[in-house]
Amino acid sequence: MAESTADTTWSMHAKSLCNSPSAAGLLLMMAVSIFFVELLVMTVIHELPFTVEPEGFVEGLLDSLLLILLLSPMLYYFLFRPLLLHITERKLAEEGLQRERNKLKGILDVMPDGVCTVGKDYTIQYVNPMLERQFGPRNGHKCYEYFHGRIAVCPWCKNEDVFAGKPVRWEMRAEKTGRTYELFDTPVANDDGSVLKLEFVHDITDRVKSEQALRESELQLRRLSAQLISAQEQERRRISRELHDELGQALTLMKLQLRSIEERLRPDQGDLRGECDHTLRYLDQVIDDVRRLSRDLSPAVLEHQGLTAALRGLLANFAKPLGIEAVFDDGGVDLDGLFPRDDRTLLYRIVQEALTNVGKHAGARNVSVVVTRRDRVVSLLIADDGRGFDVKRETAKASAERGLGLYAMEERARMLGGLLEVWSEEGGGAGIAFSVPVERRASSHEALSHSTG
Repeated sequence: MAESTADTTWSMHAKSLCNSPSAAGLLLMMAVSIFFVELLVMTVIHELPFTVEPEGFVEGLLDSLLLILLLSPMLYYFLFRPLLLHITERKLAEEGLQRERNKLKGILDVMPDGVCTVGKDYTIQYVNPMLERQFGPRNGHKCYEYFHGRIAVCPWCKNEDVFAGKPVRWEMRAEKTGRTYELFDTPVANDDGSVLKLEFVHDITDRVKSEQALRESELQLRRLSAQLISAQEQERRRISRELHDELGQALTLMKLQLRSIEERLRPDQGDLRGECDHTLRYLDQVIDDVRRLSRDLSPAVLEHQGLTAALRGLLANFAKPLGIEAVFDDGGVDLDGLFPRDDRTLLYRIVQEALTNVGKHAGARNVSVVVTRRDRVVSLLIADDGRGFDVKRETAKASAERGLGLYAMEERARMLGGLLEVWSEEGGGAGIAFSVPVERRASSHEALSHSTG
């Protein structure tokens, strides 16, 4: 092994010497030096005063010794000194590399995340202490044995992608520990030139539990919101009936009684007759307001004539007192045949809230409600040409600053299994569009029904 290393070192030095820019000049210098040294040696040998003429062997020996003696400084400077320097540098480099490896191993040993390397044959070549604490020593195990206790390659294995040069981030649940991990796999080169999979293992069990708890909490909030909206609609119907049946009838009876009193007044009671006329006109206004409140709370036209007629009437009643040009286009879509009663009420409330916002904030001169259908999705668009607003700034506001209008529309659209989108720009009007699937997701509908039952 030592001889092989020495041969390799000499070969590397010789190659570097021959490949250097001054290699030809150096070789020429050494050849000339050897020639002149040999000439000098031969001259010295022939000029020495020998008592006995040396034989051929002795002459050759003296020649070789003198040649080595005279060439030793040059051989040291041009051959042995670079070789020693190269060996020293190589040893220092190996020591530095070992120090870096020890430093890296120290970092891996104290990492809170797991780190391992895996070969193409699925053999685990290294695991850090974190993985050893959770999965035990590697003992030459394959990765599918070590992490999952399987006897064959996992169907979800990512090794093929990794060894093809593609880093992969994914999640796994290890039945061996009952915990969930996020993994990042990337290919790395080994010392011998082979490719290994370097895998970082991050325990995300607590995060997954928190996310699950958050999803469950959000579902509970949505169920509660559905309950509140359902209770609100029921209360609106109750108040609407009381306004129409009790208060409306009471006001009508009061009007009839007052008119009866007015008819019995004497001709000389003109002042009282005028007061009666004024009160009757006021009662007519109050009755109209009660009817409007009753209609807004629970429109009878929605119950008796359907959603399309209710939306058309809603838009007309909204636009008339404000002097706004209003357009309603049902697109030939049979809304009443596509949606059950509760869904029609939710759709009506979304459009009602959108028009209320237009009346309060837009300052528009034109407003339109357009219904379209594509495949199994029905879309409604409410647009105006008002002053508009900055959508990003409004949506960035806290819930208390935004008010309940937009939130209520979003929640009703979500209850329908649809999506609601708002767009606008300052001075360019605004629009609200929401799309609702005709066939509601049964699981979502049943979950909300059970929560309200």
